[in-house]
Amino acid sequence: MSDEIRVEQHAAIGSGANLVGVQNNYSGLNVEDATRLFTNLFLDNFPRMQLIAKEAADARFQELKNEVFAQLQKENVQDYNSFADVDVQYALFEAQKNYARFGTEDMLNTLAKLIVGRVEHNSSDFCLKASIDRAIEIAALITPQQLDYLSLLFVCTRVVFSDIQTLDNLRAHFQILNQAFPNVNTKHNIYLNSLNCLIINIVDITKRFANRYGFSEADVETICPENIKQLDGDYSTSNIGTILAIVNLEAKTPFRFDPKIWIND
Repeated sequence: MSDEIRVEQHAAIGSGANLVGVQNNYSGLNVEDATRLFTNLFLDNFPRMQLIAKEAADARFQELKNEVFAQLQKENVQDYNSFADVDVQYALFEAQKNYARFGTEDMLNTLAKLIVGRVEHNSSDFCLKASIDRAIEIAALITPQQLDYLSLLFVCTRVVFSDIQTLDNLRAHFQILNQAFPNVNTKHNIYLNSLNCLIINIVDITKRFANRYGFSEADVETICPENIKQLDGDYSTSNIGTILAIVNLEAKTPFRFDPKIWIND
């Protein structure tokens, strides 16, 4: 049985995506309360360090806090009550701890987006929340190149784009992916599998694209970039790998995904 899901709500090739925000009024925590709780969580839990290390950790914490709340405002999040949830606080502290230890610019963006997703989906089913929590825990253990591999693997093995009707559409689609993820290879499989980011899924890429969109394998073979052809093999993304893939895809391409569609119980 195929685990592909047909999605009709993606941005058109080469275009951005507009999100429509709805004004809602909530009682309970406001953004100031959430910011204070976020700060206290770090100060109360992170181990005391030598002065230089502590200063570096504090600076990274401020970077993460600023990025998280900037993205929350960008996404028009107005309900901050989930910051008082013990489970959310655990995820927040894991992100704070990992960024304070290993902070890089790529990790900053990834962790901030994961936190925003965790806050936005706090009322969702357990499987989605647990997948985001685990993605936050292991984000520090995954390189940008490995994230790119997960993103390309997810979008090429699991997603069907309704706006690909012709070979020219598919060629333009390949160009977006090739530009965003030019240096992907499969050498990361063993490591990513050890982090539970992959599942077994036999993949013949050119055949899959041909069957998916009604083209001949020969035509797909002609226009398919080499980095995408390298995805031939035994894997697709697990729930955890999918969460990480989506965050990275949305940072580097015009495509947008609702994670609730993709996470399987």
